[in-house]
Amino acid sequence: MTRMKPAKRLLALLLTLLLALSMSSVWAEDEAERTAEPTESATEAPVETEVPAQTEAPAETEIPAETEAPAETELPVETEAPAETEAPTESEAPAQSEAPTEASTHTPAPANTPAPTATPIPDGIYTIEVESSASMFRVVACELTVQNGLFTSVITLSGTGYDTLFVGKAADAKSAAQTAIIPFTTDESGRYRYAVPVSALDTPIAIAAHSISKDTWYDRDLTFKSETMALVKPLVKPLGTPSASPAPTATPLADGIYSIDVESSASMFRVVDCALTAQNGLFTAVIALSGTGYDTLFVGKAADAETAAPSALIPFTVDESGRYCYAVPVSALDTPIAIAALSIYKDTWYDRDLTFKSETMALVQPLGTPAPTDTPDPSATQPAATDTPVPTATPKATDTPAPTATPEATATPEPELDGKTSKVDNSTSLKDGTYTPDSFAFSGGSGKVKITCNKVRVSSGKAYATISFNSPNYPYVKASGQKFTGSHTSSASTFEIPVALNKNNRILGMTTAMSSDHEVEYTIYVGLKSSTSSSGSSSGVRRSSGTRRIATADKPDHVAEDSELMEAAEQWSEEYAEITGLTFVSRDDVGEAELFNIYRYEEGYVAIDVLDVGKVLLVPEDAEVPLSAEEEAIIAHPPLMSAYVASDDAMQLIDDAMLMQVVERITVVHDDAEESPWECLTERAEAGELRSAGEATAPDYAALLTASCDFAVLPMEFALLGLNEEELAEEDPEEIQAMRDVLERLQMLGIPSFVDRSFEEESEAGRLAWLKVYGVLFDCEDAANEAYDEALIALDSDEE
Repeated sequence: MTRMKPAKRLLALLLTLLLALSMSSVWAEDEAERTAEPTESATEAPVETEVPAQTEAPAETEIPAETEAPAETELPVETEAPAETEAPTESEAPAQSEAPTEASTHTPAPANTPAPTATPIPDGIYTIEVESSASMFRVVACELTVQNGLFTSVITLSGTGYDTLFVGKAADAKSAAQTAIIPFTTDESGRYRYAVPVSALDTPIAIAAHSISKDTWYDRDLTFKSETMALVKPLVKPLGTPSASPAPTATPLADGIYSIDVESSASMFRVVDCALTAQNGLFTAVIALSGTGYDTLFVGKAADAETAAPSALIPFTVDESGRYCYAVPVSALDTPIAIAALSIYKDTWYDRDLTFKSETMALVQPLGTPAPTDTPDPSATQPAATDTPVPTATPKATDTPAPTATPEATATPEPELDGKTSKVDNSTSLKDGTYTPDSFAFSGGSGKVKITCNKVRVSSGKAYATISFNSPNYPYVKASGQKFTGSHTSSASTFEIPVALNKNNRILGMTTAMSSDHEVEYTIYVGLKSSTSSSGSSSGVRRSSGTRRIATADKPDHVAEDSELMEAAEQWSEEYAEITGLTFVSRDDVGEAELFNIYRYEEGYVAIDVLDVGKVLLVPEDAEVPLSAEEEAIIAHPPLMSAYVASDDAMQLIDDAMLMQVVERITVVHDDAEESPWECLTERAEAGELRSAGEATAPDYAALLTASCDFAVLPMEFALLGLNEEELAEEDPEEIQAMRDVLERLQMLGIPSFVDRSFEEESEAGRLAWLKVYGVLFDCEDAANEAYDEALIALDSDEE
């Protein structure tokens, strides 16, 4: 082989160097692309690592390798550039590609963040700390009830400066409906408590608070801190039917206060008015019942209510009409919600169901600014706020919009038509003929349908009443164990049914106006005292209901020996003893008393009638209040356990007789409890068992509520209210108005009252007879009669 000339050898080296530089340039461009597109670099890296392998191009210069070996050794020296290309092949390229890999792992992470939102809070009663935006509006205790994803709370404030709250802004509270206002109740320590709905945890909720002293609404914010929650008691039985709860969210409602009809499962638990507040997808309602037989409600079953924490119980408040109102959380519309109701008379919890009918909703007042959106919390707790937002309910609503409403309507197609009524005794001594009732009253139903009665037919000594519903949708009525079909017009349904006159009668009316046929329970009372038939009119004389108004001189002397006077006295007694729905039995012997009477009725009812004041009707335990009786008498339910005695005359009488059975029931007095002038109260005052409520014309109502006062004995000045307008004009108008205000407030608080006129009796014996009154009131008649007899003996001996 011929040797390569030096010139050719030099040329070969130059070509090899140029080739190496060219390959280095290519690698640099690829590296730039790899850094620009990291996702592709991971796949191209192996390919590029082969590029240096292709730099075996110097091997192509093996042609000169045929030349001298030293020339070949020079080639690797010159080709150190390919060694540079090894730098990118040191698995660093994959390391760089890890950065994009981390980025890709961060990308799905937000998809995992909904996991915290799926942390439902188990149903139960919790303690929780509440942060307030104002130091003068400090929450010292709070119990939060969680049920079906809804929150309700009972908060206790540190002071007593605010009498009412409102969920929203102060500007809206000023014009809000009365049913949207949250009144206070008092706990055992006298602190003010309020039942407040909670739309979200860890998010400021706008609350307007009404200052008592300044009569002004103030804006406050409350934040319920979820991190401080501690379970007090789990709720075993859920509210209503959880599966039906998504249905209401199918129709989102604008925030506001709505009127709505409420259907009850029991006629004695009838809702006559309801204001529903919708805010941030949550519902709360203030319901007003037709009667005053229940003092406490509980959301759930009666079995759970008996062991529930006090903060889970819903007490009543009294509206301007004297009706009992309750603030109730509403988990769903058009779905029965289990409510337990505590009967005052029987001290027993009863199961009831309430259904809030969305089809009857009407907007009363929109809410200005939703509370949670006022000041969103930018802190770290904001995710927690998104853990339980209404937006999570929105997808459910869009997933099952209107279609869920249709199954819901068909979910309760079962007609409730299996009700039964008891046979009544409709016999009467009236002659056969047609009569016009002296009185008629009814209760039951939703309050929309009215019942009237304009005719009673007596045939063969049996009474039949013609009743009419102002609705054409009543095909039949069940009464006295039978079923009656009637006549119908475009606006009424009329039936003739057997009735027991002058008594309450239970009937069932079947209506087709609801989503399914339904029997509604009613109680009717047909009053008829006439003994002659007049074909459309009654000649019976009946005293109008209300307070008795006769002068003392008109009352015959009950101790007169003349038989005519005795007969007149008995007629007077029976006339003024009449109470609708009760059968008069007898009048007690009240000695020389001129200003009161005690009347007895069948089934243990007793009335105390005070001249120019009116009657107090004592209703026995387990007995019902006769219809219309509340219009004719003040209703009290023995045993009376906590009395407010504001009459010095009454206290003097009780103290003189040392009637300790009555003293034990006195818990509130009008003077200083610790310095009571009455000897009989000394021990109770020293034991701290007495409270002072101040003078009767301006009592401390909070003290009365704290003492669970169930009766008030007022001084004789209150009898002035029984005077006619001309006589009242001669009295102090401010004093008269103050006494009227007291009676109104006591009525609103459900505290029956009584006026003691013992000092006005003409004789001392007549004054002593008032001991009989307190014996009847406080269930100690034997002791009172004994004290009365002893006092009369002492009186006779003094006179001698």
